[in-house]
Amino acid sequence: MKKHLWLTVGGVAVAAGAVWTLVSKSPSPEVDPAESTPSAPLASPRTATVPARRVARLDGRYAVRYALTLATADSTGPATTVDLRGALSIAPAASTTAPGWAGARLDDIELELSPGARAATDFSPATDLDLGVTWAVRFDDEGRVLETRFPVGTSVSAQGLLSSLARGMQVVVPHAVSVVDTRWAAPERDVNMGYDASYVIVEPERVEKSWSVVRDEGSGQHHDAVGRAEIRLQSGQVASLTLSHHAATAGASPEARSEFSTTLDAERVADVDRAELAGFDPASLAAFDPSVAVGRSRAPAASGRDVAAIAQGAGEAAGRRDPSGRRAQRDDLTRTLRARPGAASEVATMLRQGGHSEPVERTLIEALAGAGNPAAQRELSGLLTDRATAAPLRGRLLAASAFVTRPSEELLAALGHLARGTDAKLASMASMSLGAAVAHTAARSPERGLTLMNELIGLAEPTIVGRPAPGPEAGGGPGTAAAPTVASSDFGAAPSATSDRVRWVHALGNTGMREAFPLISAALHDPKERVRIAAARALRFQGAPAKELIAMALMKDDSIHVREAALDAARWLGPELTLDLVQKALDHDVSDYVRINAGFTVAAWAATAPGLRKVLADAVAQEWSLKVKETLRNYLTPGRVAAPYRLVGVGDPAAVLGVKP
Repeated sequence: MKKHLWLTVGGVAVAAGAVWTLVSKSPSPEVDPAESTPSAPLASPRTATVPARRVARLDGRYAVRYALTLATADSTGPATTVDLRGALSIAPAASTTAPGWAGARLDDIELELSPGARAATDFSPATDLDLGVTWAVRFDDEGRVLETRFPVGTSVSAQGLLSSLARGMQVVVPHAVSVVDTRWAAPERDVNMGYDASYVIVEPERVEKSWSVVRDEGSGQHHDAVGRAEIRLQSGQVASLTLSHHAATAGASPEARSEFSTTLDAERVADVDRAELAGFDPASLAAFDPSVAVGRSRAPAASGRDVAAIAQGAGEAAGRRDPSGRRAQRDDLTRTLRARPGAASEVATMLRQGGHSEPVERTLIEALAGAGNPAAQRELSGLLTDRATAAPLRGRLLAASAFVTRPSEELLAALGHLARGTDAKLASMASMSLGAAVAHTAARSPERGLTLMNELIGLAEPTIVGRPAPGPEAGGGPGTAAAPTVASSDFGAAPSATSDRVRWVHALGNTGMREAFPLISAALHDPKERVRIAAARALRFQGAPAKELIAMALMKDDSIHVREAALDAARWLGPELTLDLVQKALDHDVSDYVRINAGFTVAAWAATAPGLRKVLADAVAQEWSLKVKETLRNYLTPGRVAAPYRLVGVGDPAAVLGVKP
């Protein structure tokens, strides 16, 4: 399964498979180790005086140039390009009724689009003028962009392009950063996803910013991104900014690869006339939603065939071993569900009837979840809570629910209700999907996401800290007013206390929200290995604050599986943040299994950062275990599949394998 991550810059949408919601597998059996006790983050020492905070405000008139280049493996001809120049005026709102808001407008606009970019967006000579509207940006008090809003009717591509400008120029300084600090980390978000940026002051008034994202999916989907920026400050204001960002996605097939690069240059050239931007009212503007930009881009129209014919086409493509053909049928069905909402009930009926091949059932489920409109989500929720839905089908529907990027209140309620049930397997899957749904909601509406997060914490905290958790009829929490309880006999055993803790830790981890961090940290102290494994893996979306806990798990936990889960979290967080921890595990961990997993982590990074191959080569040179050495050589040499660990202890391993130990 995969979640479609849309890289939308000015309405140019690129599908990139990137799973970040479902918990990764743990490939080996469990052991029962001693309790892990990672230490809490170190507190800053108290002093008599507190240094003043650093600040970096966006305020003034900036000469900007933004450029994007997009290329896909199946594209022909010149690359898709966007080149925008103009003068961006931005100033905080004078009204106390709009705290955090700033007005913005782009003047002196020069826009150049390649034919491919013009075809892929809703820009036209008329809508190009939408780039000149007065719009609004909301910042938090650390400088982070929370949302952008535009006049109703503004071209979606214009919204995307202007939102990319605002988010590219954000400079985040956490409250804890004082004027004496020279480096810090801060969670940020662009129009697609969250990431953790690292800031370093290289000289007075000059700051360097960097970030990286590496995400893999078991089915072969891979997404990576790296970015850097140089910011010059003057009297607490951003004086200039130069940014470059490169991202690539790759799938199981060569045609699934795409890459895009962006650059942004901004220089403050004058103060802004605040009166020109004072007349906007955020309440009268519409929030920009990247998922709407995807829906409004010029995708192919639905074929007009009925649901049964499309499903049959998916089965025939699978029979020909044509995965791209099956995906084309799925995409056609998704467009059909959006164009003809009544077709959602036909899909639900076919799923209830059963008897389909696995590729056909998968096509129906993926299209129902991918359509995302109210009718499709209503049918999806109904299938989830229907007592007659077969257990395997319900499990696949729950997994697909994690990829609904704009979950409705009805779907949130269904997931919340099932997550609070007494059925172990069902509740576990529902809680993971619920965490993902909370994350999707928070990305679109931070306020609603925070409300749901607090409700989720209310459900999880009593279980994780040892008090009885509320039952399915206790009230409170996401999904309180949902559909009927699903019979526990659908899956069997009721959850144990350990299973309860594991499922809620999974749910908290999937939210990726900072509010989950204290409970995840507490779960790392749990006496049960399963809970600590879940907690270590849940750190993968917690950004820079997770580094110390990952280090403690790698150094202090007796369980090789907890340490493996910590390495998995490190792999998701990327080498800029965690390479030192992974390298220590690769060089010094006493477990062959953990060193092999550390090597795998470095190898995954090296796919897009070839310089890290030296780390693997150095590890091969010093490794004393033959099975680890040969596994690292496999990672280092594409296509090499030696499996020496099966032969260790049988005669002379080096002679048997024909390799030098």
